[in-house]
Amino acid sequence: MTHTTSQQNAAALRAALETPDASHRLQAALSAGTRPDPEFIDVLVARCAVEPDFFVRDMLTWALVRQDRAPTPRRSFRGSHPTRPRRAARPCTPCRRSPTPPSGAPSPRR
Repeated sequence: MTHTTSQQNAAALRAALETPDASHRLQAALSAGTRPDPEFIDVLVARCAVEPDFFVRDMLTWALVRQDRAPTPRRSFRGSHPTRPRRAARPCTPCRRSPTPPSGAPSPRR
């Protein structure tokens, strides 16, 4: 498949994934996984981020898994890091044990 044809197929996939009918989006994701193409990766990742239907998201994930292993993780995680820094974690505080009962008081049973 030539690069131009791949780009055209990716554009067609993008258009199919933007239709309002979930069954058409599901079919498009199934098709993308059945015939993997490196040009599909960015389209699939972008759609996974906004797809409202669970079953379509599941099929998009499957289609991503079916793509070539080399570029997929690098492209998938590109946008997964937050743009603002996270707050530092609070230091762990030790667990507090219940106070020792006064002498002569019965100890609780465990």
